[in-house]
Amino acid sequence: MNTVIAVFAKTPGLSPLKTRLAATVGTTDAEAFYRLSRDATAEVIAALEVDVVWAVAEENAPTDAFWHGKDCLWTGPGSLGDRLAHIYACLIARYDNVLLIGSDSPTLPIDYLHTAIDTLTHENGVVLGPCDDGGFYCLGSNHSEVATLLPDITYSSPQTADDLQLQLKTRHFAITQLPVWFDVDTEQDCRKLLKTLHHSTRLTPAQQALIPCVAAILA
Repeated sequence: MNTVIAVFAKTPGLSPLKTRLAATVGTTDAEAFYRLSRDATAEVIAALEVDVVWAVAEENAPTDAFWHGKDCLWTGPGSLGDRLAHIYACLIARYDNVLLIGSDSPTLPIDYLHTAIDTLTHENGVVLGPCDDGGFYCLGSNHSEVATLLPDITYSSPQTADDLQLQLKTRHFAITQLPVWFDVDTEQDCRKLLKTLHHSTRLTPAQQALIPCVAAILA
């Protein structure tokens, strides 16, 4: 069975980046973090040996130098739910399994993604990776109908993952929940990230570069 990971991302210079973080640390530091977070995400998922598509927020982003050498697909317009649904629908027409993740969890354990892929390879259903802030860092499935649920979920809410899970249960999807993880939106999240990086025994080059970057943000 073939699997694809779609990573939702934005392009420096074309969209504001990490706006909640930028509001307190400034746009320069927020962009520096974002660039390394994207690179760290790319390094982690490269080890999975599955297809990777970068779901970009801007229509002209695929031709931008920032995405050189990467397979990009415009998310289309609309709300976050609309864009998630569009990417999922496009990819489930071409692949057996589709995973949607973000580009702001640069230390996401690869074992969590291995579990998601293995689950979808052997079972029909949905995998959901909840964030500790109430959102989710991963959504994967092999059902085309999942796309129809995504526009109606309330996003950026402490109940986002619970809301999605309720909608999935209402449709009688079998759900496998991954361990809770976190993404980076605020200075508090940066502190958590720095602690995680310091306690990690194996870091990719971009993850290593995040240590001085995040330390400078928090200084």
